[in-house]
Amino acid sequence: MLSRCSYWANDICRWWETALSKIVITPQGFYFVKQHLYRHFIQNNEYVFTNGIIENSTKLSILLENADAVVIGSEKITASLMDSSKNLKLIVRFGTSLENIDVIHAKKKGIKVFSIKSQFTVDGVSRLCLTFLLSYSLNIHKHLYDSKSGKWIRYLNRPPSQIIVGLVGAGDIANGFYLLARDLGFKFHYFSRNQRESFDDNGVLFHSDLTSLIKASDVVSLHIPLNFETRNFISDQELLLLKNKMLINTSRAEIVNQEKLGEMIESDSMFYFTDVLSSEPPVEKDFKFIKNPNVFSTAHIGGYSEDALFDVAMKALTILEREL
Repeated sequence: MLSRCSYWANDICRWWETALSKIVITPQGFYFVKQHLYRHFIQNNEYVFTNGIIENSTKLSILLENADAVVIGSEKITASLMDSSKNLKLIVRFGTSLENIDVIHAKKKGIKVFSIKSQFTVDGVSRLCLTFLLSYSLNIHKHLYDSKSGKWIRYLNRPPSQIIVGLVGAGDIANGFYLLARDLGFKFHYFSRNQRESFDDNGVLFHSDLTSLIKASDVVSLHIPLNFETRNFISDQELLLLKNKMLINTSRAEIVNQEKLGEMIESDSMFYFTDVLSSEPPVEKDFKFIKNPNVFSTAHIGGYSEDALFDVAMKALTILEREL
């Protein structure tokens, strides 16, 4: 096994002698924990680290031109990119979602696609949801904005017993969020395609339609994946129902109609706490949006702890070893 970085150039790190397979690894999170993983690298493979997202599609195409496998973050892996990557056999998503990969085209070309789930990530995102909720109930977002503006204003806090949280989705993160917050006194309802027995057994009220959930809730938290069915799932109609309420989004930005959301935020009609943006890294319009005092934004850090990154990276290496 190789135990050191043999060659550096332009922030790209390579472990190699006579390469058996070329593996491109773009996520910065993988780069952060790679020093703990040296002994798990396969000798004579070439590992190319870019230390972050490759936003330029031409640069990504060049990197993947002779690659056998790629571990990616939020880069878009399109049909044309796969067609130009003649040796590509394997795509590993450094996370759970696959909306940025043309999985249909990958299947046609015989390219295997994997995503990675980690309990450490589930726990981290659950804690972030709780942090958003507590910040809202204690008006931390207002105090932060006021302090930056040279103001000192006191606001009435909202105790947990007076806040109903509506969960959209009933998966692991929704459940983790509920378990953390219920002991503090927050009340929960939920909407999902299927009822969750553990929720029902603990008195979490089920809603068979989204409109009913939003009307009953003070805070709505999104816990569904982005796909064809859920894009703009929170549409104009739902956003209007969120007037004077708070929306938590740790899923994907595109689940919410971004144009209408922008209008609601500009009109001071709702609060939006989010860990995800339409563009990552953000572009100018995103920065303008998150500067609004009614928006509290973090840099997609829900699962960005060392233990979570190590777990996902280790699972990625296991997939690479098994499939190449």
